[in-house]
Amino acid sequence: MPTENAGYVLTSMTVHDHDSQPGDDGQHRPSQKPDVHRASVVAAEVARLERPLRAIGPMHRDRLAEACGAHRWREGTFEEAIREGVRLGRLRRLPLGWIEASDGASDSQTG
Repeated sequence: MPTENAGYVLTSMTVHDHDSQPGDDGQHRPSQKPDVHRASVVAAEVARLERPLRAIGPMHRDRLAEACGAHRWREGTFEEAIREGVRLGRLRRLPLGWIEASDGASDSQTG
């Protein structure tokens, strides 16, 4: 049954994944682009965490979440971005839930 939407009549809708690749059986499967997208989202969120930490200095994780607008992020991404920032040497966890920006080059020499 046709549906009206913004002046257009939709009679059917087919979703095409232009980034899919055929498998051994000829069936199209999505490419690995979602993983690349996720990695770039997390990298951007690590940068969002770094900005207020570099501008203001160390802060409690609750204040950091507020400062970088993490309430608008997908659930779990804030903690994932902190873990990734620590792994990359861009962030450092401090006692009592505090976090600071770090210089990865100097951290790798001391630890």
